Amino acid sequence: GDMLSTVGVLKGESIHSSDSLTAQSLAATCRWHFRERLYEGIYSPFSRKDSAQIEEFFQRSKRRAGESEPGSMGGGNEGGLLLGSIGVVQRLQIEERLMCNVETGETTSLLRGMWFYARSDRLLQPFSEATAERLSTALVAARGTDMRS
Repeated sequence: GDMLSTVGVLKGESIHSSDSLTAQSLAATCRWHFRERLYEGIYSPFSRKDSAQIEEFFQRSKRRAGESEPGSMGGGNEGGLLLGSIGVVQRLQIEERLMCNVETGETTSLLRGMWFYARSDRLLQPFSEATAERLSTALVAARGTDMRS
């Protein structure tokens, strides 16, 4: 069989074998991250509560973007999401994947983490969203094949 059938996959904070994953469960275990300013290239996770709030806003915006009725709200990300639980008030522009400090105007990037890897220092970091999408697609496709062969 292929490699996906013989190894567990690190997803969110738990390890799932490929037998237990569905496309729906892949999206349900995401965690939002922000790029650290002090450590180049490192993303830190939001709290579970904040991450759930950001994901809810993201999903609601996606649904609104799909509405085509006259008078619908379009993309639904006008003004972004205000989040005040990480020490200062931040405005999150989900579609643009940006977080802006309301007081200073400093911005940093956001990442919707679904698949993670361990760096050489053992710090778990999310793969890029494009890589995560390819991994999810490959895993769901592999799941549809007979993995015992």
